[in-house]
Order: sequence, then C-alpha cells, then structure tokens
Amino acid sequence: EFDLNEVLVRYACYRLAVITPWLTLSAAWAVFEFPHMHCFCFLVVLWAATGRACSSITRLLAVSFILGGLGWAVCFLCQALELGVPEDEDGSAVSHQVLWARFLYLLLASAIMSAKLFTSAVKTEEEAFAPGTFNSLSYFWLTCIGIYNILSGIHDIGNNVRLAALHFITGAAYCMPLLVVVVLGREQLFNFMARYFDRNTQRAKRDGAFVAELLNSIPIEVGQKWWLHHGKDDPQYPEEDPRRNWYAAIVVRVRQGQFAVRLPAAASPADPDEARVQRFPSGPSVISSGVLMQHIPSGASMASASIRMQKMPSGGSFIGSSRRMQQMPSTGSRVMRTP
Repeated sequence: EFDLNEVLVRYACYRLAVITPWLTLSAAWAVFEFPHMHCFCFLVVLWAATGRACSSITRLLAVSFILGGLGWAVCFLCQALELGVPEDEDGSAVSHQVLWARFLYLLLASAIMSAKLFTSAVKTEEEAFAPGTFNSLSYFWLTCIGIYNILSGIHDIGNNVRLAALHFITGAAYCMPLLVVVVLGREQLFNFMARYFDRNTQRAKRDGAFVAELLNSIPIEVGQKWWLHHGKDDPQYPEEDPRRNWYAAIVVRVRQGQFAVRLPAAASPADPDEARVQRFPSGPSVISSGVLMQHIPSGASMASASIRMQKMPSGGSFIGSSRRMQQMPSTGSRVMRTP
C-alpha cells in the first residue's frame, strides 16, 4: 500500500499542500459555525501540519475527519433543538425533519469511522494504522460527503436550482475517487502507477547509473568474499542460505585492470584449486549502467538495488560483504555477478 504518512513526514511541501486546505476550511467552520465545535478539528489538523507527530500524521487526519463530522452533527442538532438559526446555504429555512436527518446521517458516519479507527488502534504496534486503513477511511469520508451533497441537491432542487446543481457537482467530485477505483479496479490502478514510477525505463537507467557509480568505489582486496550467482537452486542449502544460488568465492589476486577469485570446492569437486580460479576485469571503465541493465532480469527494478545500497553501513561492500549477503534472499538479483 502507498504510505502517505511517510511522504507527509519526509516532505514538508507535500504535507502543507495536503493539510492547508483542510486546515483553512476547519478554521472557517470553527469561527463561523455555531456552537464552534470545529475548534477541536482545527487544533488536531494544526498539530498534524507541524509535522511533530511523525508516526501518526495520517492518524491525526483521520481523527480530524471524525471531529469534522461530529462538529457538523452538533451544529444540526442545535438547529433542530432551536438553539441556533435553522438556515440553509442560501438563507432559506430548513425543516426540523431535514435537520434531524442530517444529524443522524453525520453521527452514523462518524461512528463508523470511529469504530474503524479504534479497531486499527488495538492491533499490535507493527500493524497499527496500516496505510490501507487511512486509505479506506479517506474513501469512506469522501463518499459520505459526496452522498450528503447529492441528497442536499435533491432537497434543494425545487427551491433553488443553482444551489442544487452546485450540490450535485460537489457530490460527484467527492465520490469520484471511489468510483474510479470501483470501475477500473485496484489492480489496474496499481499497474498504471507501477508502470509510471517503478517500471519506467529512464528511471531504471538512472538508478542503474547510480548503482554503477557505487560499485566503482568498492575496493577489492585479497581474501575477501566474492559472491557469484549460479542459479541452480541447490536443495542441500535452506531457502534463507545465499549458497543455495550463489558461490562464495574468495579473491586470490588483485592486479592492474583485473582480479581473480577462486570458487569453492563444491562448485567443481574434480578440479584442482587453480582450475577453479576465474578472472574478472576491474576499473571504472568496465561498469556502466548499460552493462548493469544487461544483467538485470526482465521486469526487475533497479530502484530496489539502489535503496539497498543507501541502507548499507559506512564502508560496507555491496558485492563483497558476506554479512550483507546473509540478509539477501536466495534468489537475489544477478547484478551481483558484475564486479
């Protein structure tokens, strides 16, 4: 799932772009709508906008959705009890039946969202408020607002055609995200986004060039491990053991422009040590993004390789580090074959 919380925490510009409209709207409601219950919604959104709640920005936004719905429910309740002025957007009077219906509708929607939020909160810390939870709450909230506007348009169509048309357009706009998902399907939308971001050829070449530069900076030393991919899926090793698909060779010679590694005896038991030595060219002129791309299986993404490189500890070798290889799956990328 797309993790919006991570994006909002990392990029302040995106956080402000997403939160500022909702912050402005909740501030206007807090000032002008009696009995000013939207103040709580405004404070929660303001706290989310600061970015200090790094692990729960989306949770705060979900809470603000609930508080916004409850704020409007209280406003309609006060109007139904004749504690406020029962007027619609165009200043026309609203019947008590309509006010009670609006109150119950918003109260029910807020209760459903609260139940969903509470259910996610009681899970374990690793599963608490997963990206899919906020996504589903957002869809539900937008759809509820859309249905509310459509129903308001139906109510106003006999009194004010312009206001009714505005309600219909607004309701359709709020329901559009859910309609797109329902009509196109989540899988098709995911594939579209994957083609645009993860499977983009130019993006893969840029990532490959980045990995190539990092590989060029790796010092090759005698005695270090050098993993060579054989892809035999050797059943004598468990799934998590890299030797299931890789040979743990040892660098035996390093010379100008080339180096040599010796394969383990398991690779060719009948051959002597010297017969198991393989030579590879070295130097910055050997590796390029084009060479790396030739060693990547069809459809694989270079982005994952570059991310792994960024997470390497200082001084670690992507190819030569035995500790890093122990953490790799047995079907790791063939980019490891290229020195």
